[in-house]
Amino acid sequence: MRKIKEVFQNGLFVSFITVLLKLIALVIGAFIAFNLYYIKNYYSRIEQEYLNNDNGIILDNSNQNQVYQNSEVNNDSHVENNSFYSRVIDENTSEHTLLQYAENACISGNYEAAVEIYSMEKLSESPVALNNMGYLYSQGLYSPQNIDIADDYYDKAIKVGSDKALDNKLAMHLNNRCEDIIEILKQGYEAGDSNTISFLNYAFFENYSDYEVEGLHKFAVWLLYDASLEEQENFISNLYEWNEEGNVFLTYSPRDTNLVKYIWYDDNSWVDVQNGIAGTTKCYKKYVLKCIGVELLNEGIERVTEELNND
Repeated sequence: MRKIKEVFQNGLFVSFITVLLKLIALVIGAFIAFNLYYIKNYYSRIEQEYLNNDNGIILDNSNQNQVYQNSEVNNDSHVENNSFYSRVIDENTSEHTLLQYAENACISGNYEAAVEIYSMEKLSESPVALNNMGYLYSQGLYSPQNIDIADDYYDKAIKVGSDKALDNKLAMHLNNRCEDIIEILKQGYEAGDSNTISFLNYAFFENYSDYEVEGLHKFAVWLLYDASLEEQENFISNLYEWNEEGNVFLTYSPRDTNLVKYIWYDDNSWVDVQNGIAGTTKCYKKYVLKCIGVELLNEGIERVTEELNND
């Protein structure tokens, strides 16, 4: 009788353990299934945001730090408080990485995102960011063209050492406000800017057969401070020209933040025989706006700049 009782009790214990293990397995299975469902939805959402985002960059969407607190960003009331990058970039992102993100945004035509990045406090003294902000406003890429705002950014870029900002500022005024060119050249000449010196060097070289540094100084003073309006306008009209740089073959629309223009003239079909891949490229003529002949004067530019710095 005792043995029968022990067997019965052992059977109940085994049954209890079996049921308990099944319940534990069920709970664990439900937990795993829930997490798999959550993970699947999470990455599906990230993939969808990536596909919907023109800049083609996957960032940390779990970071909800608000980079901007109001519409005045980096002391620039012209920049609106955009949403995407302000949600996903935090203050620890390096300057180099930020500039790469902005470059990718520009390439894809997402100028709003580029402006949002360039306007971050960390880039407030970046020559690249300030110059490119000036270019975006000068070309009307982010908002309607605004020469005054572009000038402000170019001047800030010049102040922190940009080697392109004055060139871009000159070209902008050449195309929009020619009457300001002499004042901009004065700005560069008085600061010893090498680009300005190259322009003046070329102008002097074209007008005087006997080249000498002292003569260039006299020419610069005459042109910038003493010449008549007609003489200054004649100089301005010969300052720049579009120089053809050759053909460019691209599979996407060309975008360039330099002073470059592209003229489409043909589509080219191609076949990779080895891999059996077919595609189409667009052929463009590439032109660069620059001072005529200035590339021939590098040695003279260095010498003149050295003399200016010693005066």
